[in-house]
Amino acid sequence: LENTNIRLQGEITERKQKEEVLRNLEELESSMLDAIPHAVIGLKNRTIIFANNSVKDVFGWKPDEIIGKSSQLLYRTEKEFREIGDIFYPLLKKQQTHSLEFPCRRKDGKDIICMVNAARIGKRLNDKNIVVIYEDITEQKRAKEALAESEKKYRNIFDNSIEGIFQISPDGSILNINPALARIYHSN
Repeated sequence: LENTNIRLQGEITERKQKEEVLRNLEELESSMLDAIPHAVIGLKNRTIIFANNSVKDVFGWKPDEIIGKSSQLLYRTEKEFREIGDIFYPLLKKQQTHSLEFPCRRKDGKDIICMVNAARIGKRLNDKNIVVIYEDITEQKRAKEALAESEKKYRNIFDNSIEGIFQISPDGSILNINPALARIYHSN
């Protein structure tokens, strides 16, 4: 009886230690997920099973508002929801990860563009278990488009000006001349 009690106490102590290790790992995992500035969402059969706190920043949803719901609420239309599934799931059967830009929708109805990075959970795509990271790149895309438009306008002014224009480097080297300046030099 005494040996049994000692053995049971040892098993109880070992179990408590394992539970403590597990609790610490869960806290570490939660902290890591919350340190990521992008929305991190776990899906099983396209149902949200976990979400980090950055879901609020990216989509306007609190994690507890979306857990247990279809991930369709992150997309603008049912058609786009089907489309992203048709793109990702066949690829994730063959490879561990896949990324692409895709339109999404916030809780407030605002449309955003996200870089969507998905990885299957485990070696095979069982029950469509994946983790998805959504990075809102809307402002980056707008800034890039505005820069391209600005460059296009600048190039149009530079190329079509009747005045001669040139660009030089800080060391005085000529970097670029416009057609009007080239005509001026050729006519002289």
